[in-house]
Amino acid sequence: MARAKIAAFRLLRRWTMDAGARGVFPSQVMRAERQEPALPVVMCMWNRPERLTDVLEMIRSQECDTPLRLEIWNNNRRNHKRLAEIVRSAPLGGALAGVRLTTSLANIGGMGRFYILKKLRRQGLRGPAVLLDDDQDVTSRFVSDLLGRYRPHSIHGVWAWSQKTSYWDRVEVADREPATYVGTGGCVIDSSLVEQPGFFSRLPDQYLFVEDLWMSFVATWLGWSLRKIDTPYEFVQEELNQHHQLTHVKDDFFAYLQTPEARAGWEPS
Repeated sequence: MARAKIAAFRLLRRWTMDAGARGVFPSQVMRAERQEPALPVVMCMWNRPERLTDVLEMIRSQECDTPLRLEIWNNNRRNHKRLAEIVRSAPLGGALAGVRLTTSLANIGGMGRFYILKKLRRQGLRGPAVLLDDDQDVTSRFVSDLLGRYRPHSIHGVWAWSQKTSYWDRVEVADREPATYVGTGGCVIDSSLVEQPGFFSRLPDQYLFVEDLWMSFVATWLGWSLRKIDTPYEFVQEELNQHHQLTHVKDDFFAYLQTPEARAGWEPS
């Protein structure tokens, strides 16, 4: 019985990953106030459903000229009803032009944000997207500060480091300085990264939950710019983060990414 459950879970996860990589999955809840194009702010959720109300308010209060749509990838099906209720009842307005909720059949970690970008690319998205983590509190200038630094073929974010011999052998870089690693939370990214051949298919399954390293290394191999953006933010509820279980996995993946096998075939854009 246990083996059957494990096999079923793996099949479900594989289906989710394959559909995500093609950008052909359905979204369960969509609200929009305005029909004009909106900049996507993409966020994954797992075990902090209560944070959605605060995040919606932060997006609504952004001081920017561009309408924003919060794109949520929910990795926890048990939270779907609660999140859907929040989305349906949340007041739109201000910078918040819309909200879309996608609930995954299986927990596939932060890769969900890139599946959303792939779907948006199929729907015509070009240029930048903002990535946010649900444990970040940001100011009303957050999106404007990120967009002010956006350039094609770049990833610029608040959590930026220069790594040396391992994932943890690192030094945080200063504002505008080049980095070898940018965290997926609190960054502006050229959405075309998900169109790079191999971006989804060459990520080993055992490293599915360390998509931040994968994003940074693929972008570096392609010759993209990775830089620090110094704009205020705070982490909250860090005790609930999944990364506490990924300490050794991050180091293992970092080592794998140094190998010729991992690097082969990536060409500067």
